[in-house]
Amino acid sequence: MNNRYVISLDLDNTLLNYDKKISTRTKNYLKKLYDNGHIIVIASGRIYDTCYEIVSKLNFINYMITDSGSIIYDIKNKKIIYKKKLSKENIKSLINLYDDNFEYIEFSDEHYYYKYTKNDLNYYGLSRNIEDIKEFIKNNNIIHSTIKLFNYQNNYKIINEINNKFKNLHAFEMKNEDNEIRWLEIVRKNVSKFQAIKYILRLEKINIKNTISFGDNYNDIEMIEKSKYGVAMENAIEDVKKIAPYKTKSCNEDGIEFFLRNFFNRY
Repeated sequence: MNNRYVISLDLDNTLLNYDKKISTRTKNYLKKLYDNGHIIVIASGRIYDTCYEIVSKLNFINYMITDSGSIIYDIKNKKIIYKKKLSKENIKSLINLYDDNFEYIEFSDEHYYYKYTKNDLNYYGLSRNIEDIKEFIKNNNIIHSTIKLFNYQNNYKIINEINNKFKNLHAFEMKNEDNEIRWLEIVRKNVSKFQAIKYILRLEKINIKNTISFGDNYNDIEMIEKSKYGVAMENAIEDVKKIAPYKTKSCNEDGIEFFLRNFFNRY
């Protein structure tokens, strides 16, 4: 197929609806595009394991981008082909930021989340508590980090501190669709979903003019802005909808299928 597209799909509240499911209608249309030679990419902020748990059950995915662009997994060849970890110096630097304004700092590798906090928290299934920070740094390979503050209005102060002080780190805010919950994501400098998409474009020898990307949150902004066809879901946060050249229906209304069917029916 000479006119292949790379179609990148955020997972939560984009491909997945609010019940964490994908409709049969959307699955069938994405499988049709996959069978026609288009490259279908999941581009998620989730860690590898929780993303793979979903993607491994789908029969229309070529690549899986996780940790907001830090890892690329090749589905066909069943291997990680790209990984950008935080250094141990990065982790020490982030730990040194901790003060009483922090609810927690969370680190993640491919398999688990690890919380560093002075507060009592309810830990969920994949979460591990950091008891000895020196031992943790010594024994773990960390992909990215999350920071939650008690007062999210301090988020931008911490973002500016990280981005100005640590030249090899990139921090940005994330929030839910109601703006009620906000947190920070920290990855290596120049790591993003879009940078991972560019890597896949080179592998597949596809021009950037043939890119379609869907998303709903801050870690989707760059890929929506820089893909040829950047699409915000109707349920996206307002800052994403403001910059998106294209918009579609919500994740609960098969927004991805709706846009793609109209797009490819032009030909």
